[in-house]
This record gives sequence, C-alpha cells and structure tokens, in this order.
Amino acid sequence: MANNTDLIEGTLDVADEAAQDFDISIEKVQRQMLSKILAASKDLKTDKNGNVKQTLENNKVVLRMQKAVKDLIETPSYQKTVERFIGSYDKIADINLKWYETVDKDAI
Repeated sequence: MANNTDLIEGTLDVADEAAQDFDISIEKVQRQMLSKILAASKDLKTDKNGNVKQTLENNKVVLRMQKAVKDLIETPSYQKTVERFIGSYDKIADINLKWYETVDKDAI
C-alpha cells in the first residue's frame, strides 16, 4: 500500500497532467472560437461612443456568434477532451479514498 506522501503526490500528478493535457488539447478550439467571434464582431453596429447598438441586425450577429461557439464545443474531439479532463476527477477521488483509508481515524 502506498504511503500518504505517495498518495498526495499522486493526486498532484493527476491534477497537473489533466490540466496540461486539457490546456494543450483545447488551445486549437479556443483559437477557432476567438477567430469566429472577432470576425462576426466586425459586423456589429455601434454608436458614436463605440457602444453596441440594440438592433435586430446586431442581435442576428450575436446569435451567429453563439451558434459558432456552440458548434465548436459540440464537436466529438472537444467532447472527448472534456470527458478526459472530467475523468481525472475520478482518479483523484480514488487516490483520496486510498489516502483516507490510511489516516488514523483516532487522530482526527
């Protein structure tokens, strides 16, 4: 059985690896989202102070942006990336349970 230090380090390793993998995997999608939002935002009509006008045309632009983002986050590759990240929580929970089993309950 692993000692407490190994279990704590295991938790940190899983968390670090999950965060790094997620950051690397998600970067492409984030760039695509930014590109689509910036491209669509150029179509927004503004007043003389630079505030976005509340118009039907602008609402359509915003809806187009929302659809573009939604389409990107619904791709199988994005979903798989999120599932892998969420799966790391199960690994951390398992390690934490093992740690809890090693703790002297009388000392708590």
